[in-house]
Amino acid sequence: MWAGWQNLESLFVFGDSWTSMDFRLEGEQPSLVNPIGNPAFPGDVSSVGPNWAGFLTATYNATPVFTYNLGVGAATIARSVVEPMFAMTYTFEEQVRDKFVRSYAAKVKQSPSAAPETEGNVSAEGLWDPRTTLFAIWVGVVDIALLVRNHNDMAIMQPVFEQYASIVDMV
Repeated sequence: MWAGWQNLESLFVFGDSWTSMDFRLEGEQPSLVNPIGNPAFPGDVSSVGPNWAGFLTATYNATPVFTYNLGVGAATIARSVVEPMFAMTYTFEEQVRDKFVRSYAAKVKQSPSAAPETEGNVSAEGLWDPRTTLFAIWVGVVDIALLVRNHNDMAIMQPVFEQYASIVDMV
């Protein structure tokens, strides 16, 4: 159950250039000194100052929030429905599967009241707690732009939304 803004500790963000801060998995992780980890706040953003994820991290919160911003500029929802403009771009699906699932999903904090044998594959690191973590997604702008520019066929939006829903289920 969501504990509310006043208890927010972690934020996992997925998306496109409106979201990205150029976070690198292998770089410094979020901390009290730098809540976005790497690069230094506000990150390498496409705006003049902090983007929406930066504002959630530094301004619109009641506690220190560690933000794991997995967003990548020019991301589409999934390669299988809309090919990104650049082959090297991580799609929303790849951000979830290749970044979140592989690097963070198992690093759930173990509840003090839960018996270890019922927790399954819980990491000793315990980086995030589902009760104090928010998952935010800002994606789809690039998909629509590419669909209009390349196909002018909005009928493909149905498979786009279906793929989006299946990716959200992975989180």
